[in-house]
Amino acid sequence: NNLALLMSPAEAIRLHDGRTLSKREMYVEAIRFNPKYAYAYNNLGVDLGKEETVSLPDGRAVGKQQLYLEAMKCDASYKQPVLNLVGTLEDGESIELFDGRVVTKEELSSTVSGDEA
Repeated sequence: NNLALLMSPAEAIRLHDGRTLSKREMYVEAIRFNPKYAYAYNNLGVDLGKEETVSLPDGRAVGKQQLYLEAMKCDASYKQPVLNLVGTLEDGESIELFDGRVVTKEELSSTVSGDEA
């Protein structure tokens, strides 16, 4: 994950085992090694375009929002995926969180700004 942060989207790196991986593939590889690694899910979400999806090691094809939700599920104290998820929502739009709660963009935003009641 840390190495992938330094890579440009078009860059690839050759690993010691001979495989060549792109930036996105590096994030997926980090998730394969540690499925609870919130930073890899978040950073992969940042790297994806709005309509793009990526295949995770468990076979799921997911987009930005699902990656941010997965990061939030892995580490509830890590606020960056919450901010990133807010950025994907339109004003008034709702989303179901990993715990089953449905929240609007504004409600989600207030959880990271400290305005939560």
